Amino acid sequence: MDIKQEALAQAIGIVRSKISDAESGKREYTREQVDILRKLLRIEGAPLYDSEIAYYEKQLDLWREYIKEARTYEAAKMHEKLSVITKLPYERDLTFHYRMFEAKLFMETEEFSAAEEVLENAKPLLDETTAKNRYHYHYNMGMFNFYKVNYMEAKNFYKTAFNMNIEGFGREPSLYYNLALCYSRLGMAVLSVSTILDVYNRFRYDKTSELGLFLDNTLAVNRIRLNQIEQAKETLCRALERATIQDNRVYIGCALHNYGYAYMREGNFEVALEYFRQQEAYFTEGDDIHLENLYQKIRCLMALKKKALCKPLILLGADYAKDSRRYSILFQSLSHLLNMNDEALQFIEDKTIPCLIENHELSRALEFCEELILTYTKKDLKIKTLESIAIKSNILYRITFGDDTY
Repeated sequence: MDIKQEALAQAIGIVRSKISDAESGKREYTREQVDILRKLLRIEGAPLYDSEIAYYEKQLDLWREYIKEARTYEAAKMHEKLSVITKLPYERDLTFHYRMFEAKLFMETEEFSAAEEVLENAKPLLDETTAKNRYHYHYNMGMFNFYKVNYMEAKNFYKTAFNMNIEGFGREPSLYYNLALCYSRLGMAVLSVSTILDVYNRFRYDKTSELGLFLDNTLAVNRIRLNQIEQAKETLCRALERATIQDNRVYIGCALHNYGYAYMREGNFEVALEYFRQQEAYFTEGDDIHLENLYQKIRCLMALKKKALCKPLILLGADYAKDSRRYSILFQSLSHLLNMNDEALQFIEDKTIPCLIENHELSRALEFCEELILTYTKKDLKIKTLESIAIKSNILYRITFGDDTY
C-alpha cells in the first residue's frame, strides 16, 4: 500500500514533520491517532494496547479457573474463543500464556500427546518470555511428568516453579500440594511432612474435601515413616471421622489401612491386623492397595510367628502380583524371609532392596536393610554387615534430607 506522509498527517490532524518525528522515535502517537492509522493502513495484527492485553489476560485467568474446576464444557468453549490470540503476530508473550493453559487443559482431559507437543514447542521460546510464563511452563512440566509417573522430574520442575519469586504473583496452593505428593512418592518423608504443615498454615480449604482427606492421609503416612506414630494416629483419627461423615469409601479405606500401618510400626501386630481386615471391604481384590494390604497382613503374621498362615497368603499375593514387577519381588521376598538362608539373603540384597530404591520405597528398603544387618550380625559376617549399614545410611539420608542421588 503506497500512502504518502502528507496523507497520513492529514488523516490524523498533524503536520508532516511530526510524522517523521514519530517514525524516528522522537514522539508518540495518541491512541486515537493510532486507531485512525490502523484503519487507514488496514493493519489488523498491530500490537495491542495495554488495556487490550489486560483484557485477554483476564480472560485467560478465567479459562484457567474453568480448567482447575474441571468445568470441561466452559473450558472447551474458552479454548476456542481465545484461540484468536495465536493469530496476533506481535503478542508472543500472550500467545505463550495461551499455550500454557492449553497444555493444562490437554492434561486435565488426558490428551497427553497433545500436551507434550505444546510444551515441546514452547521450550525454545522459554528464555524470551516473561517470568510468569516461565513459571507456568515449569508448573506444567511438573504436572506432565507427574502424570507420567516420573516423580523425580516432576519434583525438579515443581521446585523450579516454587523457587521463582515473581512480583505480584504468589505461589498457588496446588504447587504446595503437588510438591508434597512428589516428596511422599519419592520417599522423602521429612520434606513431605514439612510441606504439608506449610499448607495447613498458609491456606484455607475444606477439610472434608478430597484435598483435605488426601493431605491428612499423606501427612499420616510420612509421619509413620518417621516413627512419629502418635502424631500420625491423631491425624488419622481426624481423617477417618471426616471421611465417614462424607461417606467417602476410598478415604475410609485409606485411613483404616494407614491405622494398620501405624500399629504395625509400633509393634502392636494384633491391632494392626484388625485394621487391615477392616480395610478389605473398601477396595477391589488385585488392585495396588489390596496388594499392599495383603503384604502388610503377611508381615504382621510373620512378626507373630504364624508362619503356617503366611504361606498360602504369599502364594495368593504372588498370583495377584504377576503383572506387577515390584509386588512380585515383594511377595518373593516374603517367601525368603520365612527361611533366611544364603539364597534368601542374596535375593534381598540383589533384588529386593535395589527394586525398592528404584521405586523410591525408601522406608520399606530400610526395613529389609535392617533384616540383613540383623542376620549378618548373627552370622558374624562383618563385611556384609558394614555394607548393609552403609546402604541403610544412604537411605536414611534421602528420607531425612531428600538427597536425589544414591
